[in-house]
Amino acid sequence: MAGHFLGAILLLAPFALVFCFKNRLRGFLYVLASVLALHLFVGLVTQAFHVFFYEVVFAVHAVFAIGTAVVLFRKRKTVSFGRKLEWSAVLAFFIIVFELWSVHFSYTGTISTIRGERFVQNTSYQYPYFSDEWVGISFIDYSIEHAALPAANPLIDGPDGEKTPNVFIPFFSMVSEMFLLLAALPLSGYVFASIAAGFIVCLLIYIFLRANRVGELPSVAATLSVPFILNGSNLPGIWYLLPFVGGLVFFLIGLISGSIR
Repeated sequence: MAGHFLGAILLLAPFALVFCFKNRLRGFLYVLASVLALHLFVGLVTQAFHVFFYEVVFAVHAVFAIGTAVVLFRKRKTVSFGRKLEWSAVLAFFIIVFELWSVHFSYTGTISTIRGERFVQNTSYQYPYFSDEWVGISFIDYSIEHAALPAANPLIDGPDGEKTPNVFIPFFSMVSEMFLLLAALPLSGYVFASIAAGFIVCLLIYIFLRANRVGELPSVAATLSVPFILNGSNLPGIWYLLPFVGGLVFFLIGLISGSIR
């Protein structure tokens, strides 16, 4: 538990720099993009040189957390933590988090099983639903156990698995680095990571709408509709942590950056 707590602090610490920007929206985008780039860089480099260990990753982010504290101290006279909240948006994101959470921890509705569809009530399933997520977990486990890039297919025994190309190495390298920093088990933590990813996508969509001067209530209504985009076996939505979700986050960051005036 202590490892989870310390990892979360180091993960979130750089976001305090947002309060150093006069334009909070621009600052949030800068910090978010920089944090993601940092995790990607640390993951790729440490795995490539086979030094992908908890102590190394923890030390790197500890240095950046200390640097964040130093910057905040030097700018303490200009840092402002005041911000007017859009309460309808706050309520909307509580609803979105509940929706994403309830699918795994308090689900009532129809599910598909090997024996066909059936109705369940208040069911908890703390593991991924989408088959590709299980593959992702195997890649993350491989990187953490072997301190190496997820360039092999751990689901295939023997040399054939090592010859399997993986075009999603950057994504799984970054995600495995975050799991290692948080001292979290990929199997039990993947669901929480998928909830966080879905939340970030919805948040960026809301920011994109507001940056383009869409009204608060229309932006809230549009954002609340995002989780209801239909999922399919070949077309997953934002409910899962998959490479396309990671790409969507960077895509939305780019869109918002071009919309800020």
